[in-house]
Amino acid sequence: QNPVDSVMSPVNDDLLSRYKTIFVDIVCQTMFSGDVFCPDEKIARCLYTKTPFIIFGGHGAIKKFKRLGFRSFGQWWNEGYDHAPGVNRLLQITKVIEDLSKLPLSKLEEMYKEMSDVLDHNHMLYQDLCGRKDLNEFITNQLKDNSLYLKKSRQECL
Repeated sequence: QNPVDSVMSPVNDDLLSRYKTIFVDIVCQTMFSGDVFCPDEKIARCLYTKTPFIIFGGHGAIKKFKRLGFRSFGQWWNEGYDHAPGVNRLLQITKVIEDLSKLPLSKLEEMYKEMSDVLDHNHMLYQDLCGRKDLNEFITNQLKDNSLYLKKSRQECL
């Protein structure tokens, strides 16, 4: 037996199945400083598994995400961090996480049910975008912004 096979890892442990047990994912984007937007597998997991998320990304990441047609969670928590400068963005995200952590499980379950339309919408839009052969061009045109960071060689969506 290969020793690597017995090690717990995201590949070996089916990372997506873990999303059934969490309420919110803190998506820490690779590019998080400056005016950049890097949709990648981290946000894609949330969209695919219908998991609410908080994006720690570049300045205005949520705004750019919405310009692609996705919806966010400002109805349930403060997303003002999206435009906060520097370290203040992280401090405001920390406050959101602390506030959520203080809620009873019953309230989180209620919130999740309330979010079902947003989660379903994001899931369906993600599935539609995955089928686009012109995904990079589509995203660029939607954002009409030179700050977009995309790897042109990448074939997978988001």
